[in-house]
Amino acid sequence: MNRRKELFAEAAELPPADRAAFLDERCGDDEQLRHDIERLLGTLDVAGDFLETPAVDRPAAAPPRSLDRAGARLGPYVLTEPLGEGGMGVVWRAEQFEPVRRVVALKLLRPGTESRHVLARFEDERRALERMDHPSIAKVLDAGTTDDGRPYVVMELVRGTTVTAYCDAHRLGVLDRIRLFVPVCRAVQHAHSKGIIHRDLKPSNILVADDQESVAPKVIDFGIARAVDRSPDETSHTRGLLILGTPAYVSPEQALRGSDADTRSDVYSLGAVLYELLCGVAPFDPQELTKLSADELFRKLREDDPPRPSRRVTLPGEIEAIAIARGITPASLRRQLRGDIDRIVMKALEKEPARRYDTAAALADDLERLLRNEPVAATGSSAAYHAFKFARRHRTGFFTTTLVLLCLLAGTVASWILATRAIDAENRMRVALAEAKANAYISDMNLADEAYRNDDPRRVKQLLDLHVPAAGEKDLRGFEWHFLRRKCTAPGRTFDSTIGAFHFVCFNPDRSILAACASDGSLRLYDVKTWRRTKLIAAGQGELNSLCFSPDGELLLSTGDDGTVKIWDAASITPLRTIKAFEKQAYQAVFAHVGDELWLAVGGNAQQVEIFDAATGEPRGEPLNHTAPVEALAASGDGRLATASEDGIPRLWDLATGKLLRKGPKTGGGAQLISTSFSPDGRWLAFGTSHARFLLWDLKSEAPPRSFPVNAARPVEGEAAQNVLFTEDGKTILLCDRGGVARVLSIGSDGVPRNNLAVGRHPRWVAQGDQIYSTAITAGGKEVVTAGRDGLLNLWLPFEDSGGAVIADDSGTINNIATGPDSLVIAADDRGVELIDVERHASQLIETFDTLAASVVDRSRDGRVIVAGTRDGTLVAWRREARQFRIKWRHQFEGGPEVMELRLSPDERFVAAVLSPTSDAPKELHYVDADTGEPGARLSVAGSFGLAISPDSRTIAVDRESVVLILDVPGLAIRKRLLGHRQSIRAIRFSPDGRWLATGAGDRKVILWDTRTWRHAAPWIAHGAEVRSIAFSPDGRTLLTCGSDLTPKLWDIETGRLLLRLPLLEGDHWPMLFTDDGGRIVGRHPERGMYVLNGQPIDPEVRD
Repeated sequence: MNRRKELFAEAAELPPADRAAFLDERCGDDEQLRHDIERLLGTLDVAGDFLETPAVDRPAAAPPRSLDRAGARLGPYVLTEPLGEGGMGVVWRAEQFEPVRRVVALKLLRPGTESRHVLARFEDERRALERMDHPSIAKVLDAGTTDDGRPYVVMELVRGTTVTAYCDAHRLGVLDRIRLFVPVCRAVQHAHSKGIIHRDLKPSNILVADDQESVAPKVIDFGIARAVDRSPDETSHTRGLLILGTPAYVSPEQALRGSDADTRSDVYSLGAVLYELLCGVAPFDPQELTKLSADELFRKLREDDPPRPSRRVTLPGEIEAIAIARGITPASLRRQLRGDIDRIVMKALEKEPARRYDTAAALADDLERLLRNEPVAATGSSAAYHAFKFARRHRTGFFTTTLVLLCLLAGTVASWILATRAIDAENRMRVALAEAKANAYISDMNLADEAYRNDDPRRVKQLLDLHVPAAGEKDLRGFEWHFLRRKCTAPGRTFDSTIGAFHFVCFNPDRSILAACASDGSLRLYDVKTWRRTKLIAAGQGELNSLCFSPDGELLLSTGDDGTVKIWDAASITPLRTIKAFEKQAYQAVFAHVGDELWLAVGGNAQQVEIFDAATGEPRGEPLNHTAPVEALAASGDGRLATASEDGIPRLWDLATGKLLRKGPKTGGGAQLISTSFSPDGRWLAFGTSHARFLLWDLKSEAPPRSFPVNAARPVEGEAAQNVLFTEDGKTILLCDRGGVARVLSIGSDGVPRNNLAVGRHPRWVAQGDQIYSTAITAGGKEVVTAGRDGLLNLWLPFEDSGGAVIADDSGTINNIATGPDSLVIAADDRGVELIDVERHASQLIETFDTLAASVVDRSRDGRVIVAGTRDGTLVAWRREARQFRIKWRHQFEGGPEVMELRLSPDERFVAAVLSPTSDAPKELHYVDADTGEPGARLSVAGSFGLAISPDSRTIAVDRESVVLILDVPGLAIRKRLLGHRQSIRAIRFSPDGRWLATGAGDRKVILWDTRTWRHAAPWIAHGAEVRSIAFSPDGRTLLTCGSDLTPKLWDIETGRLLLRLPLLEGDHWPMLFTDDGGRIVGRHPERGMYVLNGQPIDPEVRD
């Protein structure tokens, strides 16, 4: 016995491949000894597991064999016959005699295998089974220990066969096999829900009880199960390189790293069992796997994919027997497996756990959807697929309907012909309608452009809103639409509303609280940090007309239609006193310090302004008399009071003395004064009038107020200046009219307001759907609150990018630009080459040239490669590495010719450069290798100004005077000469899809050449002077042209019609290009950097 143990321990330390030779040498002719050792070595493998170099405990002394026989008694159980053997023990059929009499299955540990890790695994199986209660999992009934210390576990006896044998014996079809398999998935899911992973699912561990009225599969043998909620170290009782599970059914991660197995490993095993259940064979041949070394086995499980089930059953010699076992023909079997079943099985067998079904329940759900002819998750959700599944679910009705339709087909031929004609007519009408919509869009863009230039944002918005696409409708909008939208709309949102109207808004002195009053008589307060309403009370004054905080913010007054002024504690909004100012409406009241006292002035539906002591409510001094009701008041910090009266006379008063300090002339045309505002420094006083004009009064001058139109583009039209308000810096004024439009004008030192519509200046936008009654500006002056007749309180960011800006550049004149990804622009300037972020207005210098400036620049599609040329004949290429651009190569052309044009091919194979010698020699086009910088072929291109490379990098277009040369690469052989212009060509550009080549010339014309035929449509005159720059939008629908007339224009490619004239620019601004996302247009500014025109969609929200 001792010799047997010693030989067993030595053999256990050897690789399995070396054990046979070892036993040949050490056992000699002793067959019984060899048999005993081989049987002990078999206990180290768990039912089909493979062991490479296990470190095992030395076997204990073999127990007496009296218990391992039929008739042996273990407590209340008597062993009757062995049912099977596993890696850890023998399963016996046993009879229980007390306390109940029944037949059970008893699993008893093998003698001689009572090592620590084997006992622990046996105990794990028992605890795993005890935690589960599912009809498809064999139940644990009892457990105990024999007299010789071996544990045993008593389980429900499952009388049945393996699931594969059962299905073949009963010739179950494919769908019946799936129906039988679904409860197995549910059982495994139950085990997972109890925190148990089986880790050895295979056909032999799934039995089908066939002695019951209903067929019930049972999952057995949790011998290597592991708790989900325990760490691998706690549950891994197998040491060394041990594969837990049967290789033909085990997942790659469980085979390679058993500790990484989770519930998705069981999903893989379920997929393998389902594969064999349907195909008759396992995904990988078990016999082949036994012949592989450990490394080869791991590689196969990790890298090789089994064939799809529908392909697996095509092997000759097997398909017939497999099909017969399923009661169908081979062709029918392949047809049933193809499609959803293939996808479900292969999804379960994915190598990566994340790509499998998340749970066994998800696999079961998909199988049940398959059985119900519903779309399965493994397939996707195309419309055709859903339609097919619908037809399968309603097969009878579908085929009946099909039959009826076939019967009716003969009688519908004539109708079909007529219908075809009708459809053709409808299609022609649809095409005509689409063309009409496109033409209407182009026309409306031109009208919107005209309205914009007439400073009519409401009309612009109306025209733009006509082309907001409905659901499913083609979106015609391009840069031009979004650019104009930005010009008539500001980012903003509504934060409160009322049924009637909001009459007035104002901030407390530190601008942390906004107060608003409404026509329903309510007074409302808002927290400016969140814009949430904090107070809502009924003031009891009828309609409220105005509000005002005291200079210290402790008091708040309100005026009402009942002629009263009510003073409130601003913190608690409790009324302190009520002053009866007029018999009729009190329009507006303001606080003002007079000496140490706080007074208030009230104007209303009476011909005077009343003055009261805010502390007592007593009158102070005589009323300030007017000849008509006073609509609005404004108080300066030094005690002056401005009054706006319906008599049209602007007045300025000393509040302390009641003396009239200044009086302006009566406004013309019977216009009334309806609003007024002091600039923060008290120098300027503005009045709004009812006749679309406003007054600006320089109080440091003796001159009378000057009158200006609200809309300088249409001075005799427009709406009344309902509200005027200076911004914090006093340099700009906010004008709001009765049409709901807000405008921001700057005040020059000469007192003349600037109403410039050019790039990035003076926003105007439709702020309300109706008349704007009141406005307020937040601290910092970035946000504007508007209140109006439409019952909305709106918050706006009008000083954000409203469509254009000029990015300053301190490096000197920018000579050339190229757009890059992510709103980046590469600029060649007098200092060198730099990268400019036009969204953040930030720049990164790539390189500074010590001699002459960079003249031209280009970049690769992804922006990782940049090439530039200088005025002294140098070409330089950079590549982006680790967020920095490093020189790739540098080449100096002999003689120092200036690099006039430069393009990097889209495939990054070559650079095309036009060089101008310093002598009278003609310009030359050079082909340069983009990897090395070595020059290749060259071609004389006298008088060239334009250069382009096709998107497929196979064609170069360059001009020679008024002729376009189409060249092959790399040899620069002339393939075609294009004649169409009468003067020198100045710009050439391919469309993004390569279909069009656009050229512009000194004859003011633009020509679109069809690159398939090299023919062109009729040229059109694009500018009043020579065309200097051309660019396509990224979607290829719009063409941008620039000319010496300084008016960039956008054109519709399909029709050649003008879409939009962009704002007038200063000086030579070309080239102008679209950014890669099509949302911006950039061009070089002749002195200060770059123009940026913004046509990105506006986010309507400004706060969360």
